[in-house]
Amino acid sequence: MISLTRGECWLLETAVLYGCRLSLIFAETFGPNGHRGVAAEFNKPSHGLDFDDLLSTLMRMQAGGWITFNENLDSSDEDRVIHCSREDLIAALREDCRPRLPPRYLSYSLTPAGGEIWEQFAAVDWSYFVTIWPDSQSGTLPDSIRVTALSQDRLQEALPLLRPPSKILYRVSHYQFPADETQMTWESISTWNATYWKRFRTAQTVWWPVSQNWLEENSVIEYPLRGVYPRDFESRWYRWR
Repeated sequence: MISLTRGECWLLETAVLYGCRLSLIFAETFGPNGHRGVAAEFNKPSHGLDFDDLLSTLMRMQAGGWITFNENLDSSDEDRVIHCSREDLIAALREDCRPRLPPRYLSYSLTPAGGEIWEQFAAVDWSYFVTIWPDSQSGTLPDSIRVTALSQDRLQEALPLLRPPSKILYRVSHYQFPADETQMTWESISTWNATYWKRFRTAQTVWWPVSQNWLEENSVIEYPLRGVYPRDFESRWYRWR
């Protein structure tokens, strides 16, 4: 088995679900508190790397095919994968986080190979992994809510845990959506992108429509449609070995 440094473990784990903006992982971004700023930002202990070690670790992970760097333009739905030189990374890590036009920043993401390396150390049990996804045909507001897992048993375990005590609303991210259980549709799907780098050939999903009248009555005028909301529920889906 390949060995990982603490910094490599931290960087892999941080980008498991989403790409991560590079400037957020450099302590100087947060001022005099140093690594305590990184710990507060990510709600976990810092990677513990100084600037030079962080830079060399990122360069090594790029060269090994574990991560890619992406140019993020807020005006576009697409991120552009780029090869970063040492100078590019220095500039990205020291990026001023103040708003600017056009909005642009660099992030890093795992490759499938990087994800496999993370899996070796994270003792992953994908059978516990559940995603909640708002679907939309209109653009800004969800038309339906979709919950997906590897098995129908896991879905049946998860759905009651999404419900607050009212038992008529299902919690998704920071919102609660009404659901008529008679309108729920259960399906088997042939491909499930559990994360942006992890794909399964089969999975089980359940979805239900969202009442547009309810959205209007509750003044829900926007919703973060680009995102997956995994839930650990009663058991975490991974633990470090």
